[in-house]
Amino acid sequence: MKPSIRQKLDLLVDRLDEIDRMLSAPSTASDMDQFRKLSRERAEIEPVIVQFNAFRQAERDLEEAEAMHGDPEMREFAEEEIAATKARLPGLETDLQKLLLPRDPNDEKSVILEIRAGTGGDESALFAGDLFRMYSRFAERQRWQVEVLSASESDLGGYRATIARMTAKAASLGARHTRAMSPSGLDGPGWETLTSPHDLALIYRAALTYPIIAQIMRQPTAQFPDRGGYKTLTAQNKLLARYPGDLAGKTGYTDLAGDTFVTVAQRDGRRLAVVLMKGDGPLWDQAVGLLDWGFAQPR
Repeated sequence: MKPSIRQKLDLLVDRLDEIDRMLSAPSTASDMDQFRKLSRERAEIEPVIVQFNAFRQAERDLEEAEAMHGDPEMREFAEEEIAATKARLPGLETDLQKLLLPRDPNDEKSVILEIRAGTGGDESALFAGDLFRMYSRFAERQRWQVEVLSASESDLGGYRATIARMTAKAASLGARHTRAMSPSGLDGPGWETLTSPHDLALIYRAALTYPIIAQIMRQPTAQFPDRGGYKTLTAQNKLLARYPGDLAGKTGYTDLAGDTFVTVAQRDGRRLAVVLMKGDGPLWDQAVGLLDWGFAQPR
């Protein structure tokens, strides 16, 4: 790796630590604009640091393997480890360089697509319908969400006019295995929402950059308007009170995923996410065990 790139990455490591300290300061919590700005900057820097830590761990593995090479009993194992690590390092460095590229400001923006039938009566309406389905299939292959804002169907199953918004938000986060089929995320007859543990972790990381979401998910209780007054809603995330540093958590259930639980915790400037699907047994204990294991790993 070029010294200039490593120097830049070292500066980003220091900057991430600085942002974590600033986010923990009471003065930042009282300034929502500053909190939002720092949270967004953190969300941009963290993936780079995660990849950089993986690169540095591979470098340490290589050094340890080379040190073992002098031991006759460990030489064969060391040679295998050296070869495997040297083969892995270029890919890690390439991924790092990609992450350091400037982001396109349009990555998270939506596209409004309007399709109208031209002259030709029902035939043109059928063609407009085919065109809309073509764009919809393309968007689905790219893991973009398609939302129909307005549609005027013809008698033969075509569209006289269709306006759809294709949201590339999930794809821009790297969540390329997510297909939302309803605004609520719930399943229904003939359609099922799909995602993966990796995608849910990415989505949670992005969601917590929004101060209002982070604030809501940290609240153990909330007052909700009810007939004649208010009722108290209690968070189902037991780790808020049980696990020091827990920031957010959500339980759920679908036919495909079964019992699920997602939680995010932070300790010593390090933030980890745990995603459990097809849950069996006490999910809270499993999440605590995974978080403890994760925080015990070297950075």
